[in-house]
Amino acid sequence: MITGRRLFLAVALSILSPRVFAQSSTKIWRVGFLAPRRPASLDCDPYGAFALGMRELGYVEGNNLLIEWRFADGRMERLPQLPRT
Repeated sequence: MITGRRLFLAVALSILSPRVFAQSSTKIWRVGFLAPRRPASLDCDPYGAFALGMRELGYVEGNNLLIEWRFADGRMERLPQLPRT
């Protein structure tokens, strides 16, 4: 026989379990950014505007956006290989 306490527990678990065990539906977008050079310093980041623009569009790095930064370090012949690394 089901007692009141067990019935309460069964009902509570059936109500909470979809919320507790449901996976997040937020998609994380992965974007590759290829550039010929690294920024000279963190104070002067010419590529920061890209991340800022993405944020303005609603894509926040670490939240729903992952930016894969790749730099050729001044060697232009490396650019074609960067997407594969």
